[in-house]
Amino acid sequence: MDSITVTDFYRYETLTETLERLAAAAPDLVSLTSIGETREGRDIWRVTVANTETGPPIDRRPALLVTANLHATELAGSWVALDFLSHLVDAYPDDERIGGLLDERAFYVVPRVAIDGAEDALDLRGRVVRSRYVERDPDEVYETNTIVPQDLDGDGRILTMRVPDEHGDAVPLEGDDRAMVSSDSSDDDRDRYQVVTEGVVANHDGGELDDPHYAHVRSDFNRNFPSRGWRPFDWRGHGRYPLSEPETRAVGEFVYDHPNIAGLVDLHTGNPAIFYPRALAGSDPEHPADAELLEEIGKRGEESTGFPYVWGYGGLTGDREPDQHLPGSFKDFAYDRLGIPAVIVELGLFYNYLGFDTRDILSGAVDERERTRRLLEYQDEHPDSDRVLFHEWRSFDHPQLGAVEIGGPDRITHGNPPTEAMSDVAESVTQFLLEFAEYRPDVTISEFAAERLEGDLHKVSATIVNRGRLATSLTERGRETDTHIPDRPRVDLQSDGHLEFVSGTARRKLDHLEADGDRTSLEWIVRARDGGTAELTVESVRGVFAAETLALE
Repeated sequence: MDSITVTDFYRYETLTETLERLAAAAPDLVSLTSIGETREGRDIWRVTVANTETGPPIDRRPALLVTANLHATELAGSWVALDFLSHLVDAYPDDERIGGLLDERAFYVVPRVAIDGAEDALDLRGRVVRSRYVERDPDEVYETNTIVPQDLDGDGRILTMRVPDEHGDAVPLEGDDRAMVSSDSSDDDRDRYQVVTEGVVANHDGGELDDPHYAHVRSDFNRNFPSRGWRPFDWRGHGRYPLSEPETRAVGEFVYDHPNIAGLVDLHTGNPAIFYPRALAGSDPEHPADAELLEEIGKRGEESTGFPYVWGYGGLTGDREPDQHLPGSFKDFAYDRLGIPAVIVELGLFYNYLGFDTRDILSGAVDERERTRRLLEYQDEHPDSDRVLFHEWRSFDHPQLGAVEIGGPDRITHGNPPTEAMSDVAESVTQFLLEFAEYRPDVTISEFAAERLEGDLHKVSATIVNRGRLATSLTERGRETDTHIPDRPRVDLQSDGHLEFVSGTARRKLDHLEADGDRTSLEWIVRARDGGTAELTVESVRGVFAAETLALE
């Protein structure tokens, strides 16, 4: 089946049409549901992929949750999520691995969370939009000389202004003034500029302009989840309280309402890496077995994608001890609160696909000018591309600043991999997602037997085995979340005839089973006057389900 082919960073309408077409192409595998609405009233789509004709009920299957585009301009995440969905549908049932996964487990995919912000960013490609652009109160009192973003020249974009200033800290790149770079001592005889966001100046008094980049953000969904250490830092967009935003609340409630989620991958586009929960970083993590588990999963991701497995950007420089100044991320919420193995996959920025390694840039081995020059060369090598890296500078008579120029970098293009790299990126991440999906509890019933003792008395016995790669609690941290999720496996023994329990009970709770073959044996003495069959069921909300029947003769 040729379901969908992703070719671009889609607007919301096209994204919705694409998902509807996918669901129509494979109605036995795919369902499309809204988990909530954005602040502007758009549906937040969730796609479920599973074969509903076989296997356990969907809510009793271990599920992998894939989310994307939590940050507005990071549109490559949506591309990869759509491509992953298409791959699942196209490969079923001919691909034995995917067939087995869809028959026995489920995939939940939310291909875009920051829907309003993505629309806004695509409308005005240069505007600073983290997750959602929040308009400033017109009556708000601004600090003197603060830049207030605005599309001054009416071209449908908010880009950059370069303002002549003999004390400015930026100069045009030598030999190519399309790009601005930080000035240094070798630039003493060059024209200098202040480089700020296109906009008007509040309370302008002729002094140095203040362009508080993050002050225009005010809403960062990946700081709005209830993880340890959360605090309301407005300048980082944490929000008024955890899950204060309708988008994060919809996603958070979905996770709480679906405790069968056994793994989470959140797709972003920063410098390529696989980030694991901060609680598992450092030399002495609280749950060392969880740190080993996530490292095992992360190393599989390294093999599939080539992205390093680290705790965060500090880890890219070799620092194993993380600071905690950015709490509130989705992956940390999933692990801290619910014990779910969770990672962020950063898909990379444009320059990463031109041969620049993030660690070299952070260490200073590659300087800004070298990187900028290569980006300009790429743009010249691809004159027909609709992904512009640098917009030409255009003269503009600013109502407050006089003669300025508007142009500069396109933040969406810079902040995502090149279009021609997306197929390979999507393919490598898909392989990692399939690897991650193999990590799950997998409980089976073996040695289920009945032995007649005397008269209508029977001894019924069974062995419950977890052959999966995850414990029935998912993680050590998961064992501590019973206050959120009553998740220990439950055993039920029932009969289609009259069954009297002489020893043992019809329903009991098991201790959690560890991964890779941990087992427990059970025994009952029952009186079955009418014979018939007995059914044994083992289940938990963590995605555990197994059932067997036997005759009581």
